[in-house]
Amino acid sequence: MQDEFTVTVLGSDGSWPGPNGACSGYLLRTASTSLWLDAGSGTLARLQQYIAMDELDAVVLTHKHADHCFDVSGLYVYGAYGPGFDSPIPVYAAEGVSTAVFPDDDVTTTFDWRIIHGGQSVTIGDVT
Repeated sequence: MQDEFTVTVLGSDGSWPGPNGACSGYLLRTASTSLWLDAGSGTLARLQQYIAMDELDAVVLTHKHADHCFDVSGLYVYGAYGPGFDSPIPVYAAEGVSTAVFPDDDVTTTFDWRIIHGGQSVTIGDVT
């Protein structure tokens, strides 16, 4: 029997969320791994409809445009000032994304930024 892999579309609106919409964001899940792929505006609220925040294993941001990464700032507030995480959550992104979203803040107590380069593959839990 093959392991289950699901993709839930959290948002697919363009450069801004429309009424009751959300920008780019997806929840990728296997039996043991939960990944938030892109964090466009409106997707953090929708993510929580499917998983508890402490079930999130990592975030993957494809690029630094706000419609793909803006809601990671809400995740930071949850981690830094809300219930938080047991340890910094891995965020996989291209170089420059962290400073585009958080230009003046040190967010390393909440996030473990991991730079990925074009063509590079990474394994997160049981997902490559």
